[in-house]
Amino acid sequence: MTTTPPAPTPTPAGMDHDLYGDYLAPYTGAGAETAFTQVRNIIEYRLSHSPRSLQRRIGPSELGTPCDHCLAAKLAGWEEHTGSPSWYPGVGTAVHAMFSDLLIQEVITRRATDGTGAEWLSEQTVTVGRVGGVPITGSCDLYHVPTGTVIDFKVVGPTTITAARTSGPSETYQAQIDLYGTGWLNQGMPVTEVGIWYVPRNAPTLARGHVYHRPHDPDHAQRVLDRADRLAQQASTLAQVVGEQARDAWISQLPRADGCRSCERYPDYTPALDQITA
Repeated sequence: MTTTPPAPTPTPAGMDHDLYGDYLAPYTGAGAETAFTQVRNIIEYRLSHSPRSLQRRIGPSELGTPCDHCLAAKLAGWEEHTGSPSWYPGVGTAVHAMFSDLLIQEVITRRATDGTGAEWLSEQTVTVGRVGGVPITGSCDLYHVPTGTVIDFKVVGPTTITAARTSGPSETYQAQIDLYGTGWLNQGMPVTEVGIWYVPRNAPTLARGHVYHRPHDPDHAQRVLDRADRLAQQASTLAQVVGEQARDAWISQLPRADGCRSCERYPDYTPALDQITA
């Protein structure tokens, strides 16, 4: 009796085989080095093509940037060049997924054992407001129902944790948690406090992390939204009345925050003179 061999596994849509190689190719006797190269290529491809990496629309995590240039560029839909896939965001995404799974399992267990409701709401999408007439949504890491507490996870290295202990969260992080707080309010849920758990990426125990929390400030969230809305409206008006070239020239001359690493991702980035001549 003749059997029909199984159909090959379909190649993921958009996979660039010229760059990453045909990882579904039959065994050809190549050595282990080929296997290690291919597994890295597959993982890097998946990281760079994840929904988070491909997201073009601005979210709560970016609205609070102190850099007017980068905020306006993001709102205008400028294409960003991110270079090689970064491993750190991949680690952060994996930790977020693990935490969400653990907390959802806790909710399921509590319902089964004592019949209580959902104490934790994990990775819920909330609408934080509108910018340029467009609703801004984001996935909030965690909401604690009994206390009305919004929690954001940051999987970071020791430098960021030390800075948070010394000076508190950056303005970008402060804006993000207030925006998420407002997002829950918009859904009719009470919000008393907002906070960040700085999860140590390089430490042997979670005890090396840092917890920050404070009362929710909806006025802060509104100021962040108003600033972004002004930039979005100006960019849109310039594009419609004068043209996209004029809009892009206007964005290029907007103030840039000191030490902003996001500026490097945009096509108008020019290294400082001392970097060129070093």
